[in-house]
Amino acid sequence: MPEVPGSGKTYGGFFPIDLPRAEPPAGGAVAHLADGRRFYDGRSAIAELIRANGIADVLMPGYICPVVYKAVENAGAAWRTYKVNPGFRTDWLNLSYTAKQGTLLIVPAYFGVYMPDLDALEEMMDISGCRVLLDYAQALYAPCPPRFAAVYSPRKFLGVPDGGILVVGGGSRLKEPPVPLLKVDQTVFGDRMSCHGIRLEYPHGDALDSFRRLEREMPLGPYRMSDLASTLFDAFDHDSACAARRANYEALSAALPDGPPPCPGVPLCFPFPVEPDSFNFFRRNLISKGVFVPHYWPDLPEGVEDLGRTLLALPVDQRYTTEDMAAVAALLMAPPGDQGMMM
Repeated sequence: MPEVPGSGKTYGGFFPIDLPRAEPPAGGAVAHLADGRRFYDGRSAIAELIRANGIADVLMPGYICPVVYKAVENAGAAWRTYKVNPGFRTDWLNLSYTAKQGTLLIVPAYFGVYMPDLDALEEMMDISGCRVLLDYAQALYAPCPPRFAAVYSPRKFLGVPDGGILVVGGGSRLKEPPVPLLKVDQTVFGDRMSCHGIRLEYPHGDALDSFRRLEREMPLGPYRMSDLASTLFDAFDHDSACAARRANYEALSAALPDGPPPCPGVPLCFPFPVEPDSFNFFRRNLISKGVFVPHYWPDLPEGVEDLGRTLLALPVDQRYTTEDMAAVAALLMAPPGDQGMMM
């Protein structure tokens, strides 16, 4: 409805969704995010950080979410890639010869399990003069150390329609971009709200294709996190979610001893290792039994090794219990076609 001229307010009309009152968390699991810049998505946060610092050279792993390539290009920088070895290991010594003065080095934390070697990175910054952005999109609850910047993606850990949070440590040689003020187009916001609302109301419905399309089409620019997403994020019980994720990861570790290493923090998922040739077989088998297993990331540039085919990203999030993890483990180990214990 039209606003009252000069006031910026509207009066009357139908009600919007009533949201819980929430203040930005002062402590607990997300205390490190309290002063972060809240962007519409992580890719926008990365692009605006590059733009604000006049960065021309970005060095990042070939195996990274494809939208990071788009963010770098959108900001007018050139990208180079370094190799991530099987098991998500990086040759830090070799990488130190590649980073240069003024380079922005992007280093991911894969699945919240395979974390960067911060000591090696600090030494690299001292020797080369590079600056480091930690891609913590998959490690929401890992604090950003003082000499680094870090980008976070709440959407990977809880049900919010948008959001990417940028934290720049007080000792970093990177400066914060301006506070994002622009809202995304109303249609963009409405499409995402519709997708998440359908998922809530019809959990067994088919909103996945719409979700994937909307993920690919999320805008890039100085856009801010929506009021809805900020409120839901602040009202969410992060401490309980962290406890559930840790407990579920430990339950799968006990049931699947050939799995990944212990998680040093709060996991995104349980990255169970498999041979690349058997990835499709196990993934399709689990999906047929009701366990959705995403493929991280199939749309990489040519020549980049698809490490996503070396693991099954089993869910461990706060929607589930340790009893559910026993069911997931049983379904993984059950013969094809055997429905086992359904969740």
